[in-house]
Amino acid sequence: MNQIADSKGVYAQSSDIKSRSYLEYRQDMKRKAIVELETLDWFERKLKARHQTDSVTVGKSGGDADIWFTRSGKISGEPDYRAVINGVARQFEFQYSNQSGLPYYDFKVSKVGPKVKGRRVPHTDRTFLYIIKPLHAFAIFEPEWVFQNGTEAGVPAWGNRTAFRVPGDVFEKIFEADHALAEVIGTIDKKISLLDLQTRFLDDQIESLSAELQGVIDYDREFKIIPRTLHGFYRACLLMNRVGREPINRAMWLVYGASFYANKINSLELAQLMYALDFLYGGADDLDDNVLLSFVDTMRKISVRMKFIQQNDLRTDTNLSPRDEAVNFLFTVNLYEDIAQELRTLYGVDCFPPIRRIFQTLVDVDSMYRRF
Repeated sequence: MNQIADSKGVYAQSSDIKSRSYLEYRQDMKRKAIVELETLDWFERKLKARHQTDSVTVGKSGGDADIWFTRSGKISGEPDYRAVINGVARQFEFQYSNQSGLPYYDFKVSKVGPKVKGRRVPHTDRTFLYIIKPLHAFAIFEPEWVFQNGTEAGVPAWGNRTAFRVPGDVFEKIFEADHALAEVIGTIDKKISLLDLQTRFLDDQIESLSAELQGVIDYDREFKIIPRTLHGFYRACLLMNRVGREPINRAMWLVYGASFYANKINSLELAQLMYALDFLYGGADDLDDNVLLSFVDTMRKISVRMKFIQQNDLRTDTNLSPRDEAVNFLFTVNLYEDIAQELRTLYGVDCFPPIRRIFQTLVDVDSMYRRF
């Protein structure tokens, strides 16, 4: 069972992500967040048209309203959106399918309704929004509809766990195509691709480190870590993280790691620094004022550097290929946004703009996507 840090930085055990790395868990949670956050504005416009009023606001709700994943691995059971329509609040459960024409569309029984005195009854305090991505189509319906049109049965893809299963031919009849969804879904697909592409940085780094360690045995080479350099400090953090170890005084390490920032840092060094800072910050106890001040100062410098790198067309070092520059930068942005949002939410640090979208820091998502 892996150890991961919870949303306050305290390490905790989580069965939700056993046998999976913390970064893999974050990938899954952020794929979900990309879909929810990119759909939000479209949904608000749709509700305004549906209710014929401009008095509609829609926002994320639940445990991930401000932070897109919790470091404890716990998943909120609350509905995804909270809408206020003409002053009346309403909760919406959001689901989507990457495929159409399925024999069944499945709903977790807890999403449809609780058990009352041994009998399941549909929720009355929330509504479903469902999007079938390939059809660019949506439907808005009540849990009662699922209750009436679905049956409780085991789902093979879910380890035969029970769900409400609605036949595909019944389900797809209630959907309405919307051309505006094409642009939304296009952005979603591009951002999910970029999210997956940025993992190449760590894949490459681990492969390189593995080859170096094998060389110790195969070719009698020396292996050294000199933590007085950024490269050495990063490798120490990488190795500790991979073997499930941690420094005794993470706060001290965090301050030391933050000191490695340099004004002309290239994209590879920046990605390595962000990895080390994320590893140390994620598992540190509540940060005292001096540690927080040092860490936030470095994060602000990183923010400025990222703007400059984008203005310079991602070129930071002639020895780095355009592909590597792009992957390094995406990896940096991915971790930077996580930390900046946590600093705002958990520590009240307001010098970073709120992160409303995944990869919000990218000036041009389409341009970045075309690089690959």
